Formats: sequence, C-alpha cells, structure tokens
Amino acid sequence: MKLQNEGGLEARFLVPGFPSTRMTHVAALWMRFSSPDEAEAAAHRFQECPKVQLWGNRGAEAYIVLTVEEDGRFWSDYVGEHPEKSFGGVEARLVYFDELFKPEEMRVGREKRAGEVAPCGSVCRTCPSYGDPCGGCSSLDRFM
Repeated sequence: MKLQNEGGLEARFLVPGFPSTRMTHVAALWMRFSSPDEAEAAAHRFQECPKVQLWGNRGAEAYIVLTVEEDGRFWSDYVGEHPEKSFGGVEARLVYFDELFKPEEMRVGREKRAGEVAPCGSVCRTCPSYGDPCGGCSSLDRFM
C-alpha cells in the first residue's frame, strides 16, 4: 500500500483510530552507540516512546523508525543532530521518507506459489547470485 499526501502521511493511516488529521512524517534513524550494551539499554529505555515505531539493534548500531507530526519535526531533527543528548548515541543519520510503501500487515510470508517468477517479479534462475549464495525465493514452490 502506498500512502502519500503532499510529502507526508496522514496520521490516521499510521495508527487506526488516531484522532489527529495533521500530517505525520516518517523517518529512518541510524544511530551508533559506544557499545552493544549501550544500544540495548537505549532500546529498552525508549521502547514506549510514542514517536518510536520500530527499533532494531545490530551490535552497537540501532535502526529506528520514527513518526512525528508536522509541528513535532523539530524533535526528530534534534535527535538526528544530537544523538549523544537525545538517545545517547555517538553518531546518527536521519532520513525522512517522501513516500511510504507498506503491506496491510507485517508478516513472514509462508505461502508458496507455482512457477519461476517471485512475487517481486524476479526470475531467480537468471540472477547472478542464484545458487551461490542464494537458493532462490522461498515463496516459490520449487524451492521447498
């Protein structure tokens, strides 16, 4: 599903029943911490923050999806510009999305389909990485 409205998203698309109709911006934040323990501590500290939609860590790095209403963009800008004063990181990069494409629900696909064309339109056997290291799309029944 593609959601766009003049460079931002309507909040009602992001949170069902959300009363606001003001524009909501979605941003990806990458943040490096001084250690994996610091990244984990920050994830636990900010897991209930209403602006944090998703937080994933890989070692000392965090990958965070933020949502802020139009008048709250100063907050996410500050977090990106001052990682040490906000989430406790040592380096950060913040990117706002122009458009957002998302499925109706998050899920791990387990459905199989016949043929050689993956749901994304790729034909695995023509891909240079097919066979080594990739075994092909798991949604195709011939890879069962």
